[in-house]
Amino acid sequence: MDIDTPPSEPDLPLRPAMAAPQQQQHTYTLSDGNRFVLFGDSIIQQSFSPHVSFAFGAALADIYTRRLDVSNRGLSGYNTLQALRAQPLCLPLPEKANMPFLLIMFGANDSRLPHSPGGPDQHVSLADFKRNLRHMTLGIQL
Repeated sequence: MDIDTPPSEPDLPLRPAMAAPQQQQHTYTLSDGNRFVLFGDSIIQQSFSPHVSFAFGAALADIYTRRLDVSNRGLSGYNTLQALRAQPLCLPLPEKANMPFLLIMFGANDSRLPHSPGGPDQHVSLADFKRNLRHMTLGIQL
């Protein structure tokens, strides 16, 4: 027996031809940069947290996987006046927005009683609250 020569394959009967398994047809798509922006106070900021009973931001991201990028722009402790000032830093420019959906959700801090203990004076009057929300939505192109 020659060590350098591999042994020949024995003559075994060929197995019957097996049908190739059917492959599922998958269509993979990406979001093309389309975004679902969540802009709000601490309720939005914590909307992806695993420490809350229902993380609705994470649920939205799951539902819109590969179709929309869900962006968290939550500002804990902000009222609408503060958010209005921060908005240019939080939301994309209108010409680059590519936002089919935008959720603006403020009010928890605005509704605090004036001069209530426990932090800065966050109260905003109802008239100012409405005006601030109106200004937030002006110029936003979805």
